Amino acid sequence: MAGLTKVWLYLDFCQEGRCGVLTLSAGFTLDEVPDLEAVNAWNRDRRFSRAFLDEEGTVWVESDLDLTGGVSLGAVRAFLDLFAEEILPDFMDHIGFKP
Repeated sequence: MAGLTKVWLYLDFCQEGRCGVLTLSAGFTLDEVPDLEAVNAWNRDRRFSRAFLDEEGTVWVESDLDLTGGVSLGAVRAFLDLFAEEILPDFMDHIGFKP
């Protein structure tokens, strides 16, 4: 059955209580798995995110926020808003996902 499989928000590259990257990921299981041409088209034509297929055929979109050097709360909010309001809806349309 098609659906939004997982949404992840995680910190990476962490040392001594500081992390270097904040990543947002959303994975979709579809009745028809997008082909690599569709995934590559997303990666070629879009900025600030990347798409890939995993071993189970789940199609993912991810975006990273670089935290090295510090980041403001406003920058984190803008990152979250960009993912939720632009990247995610555009990606769902791109892969033919209907909520």
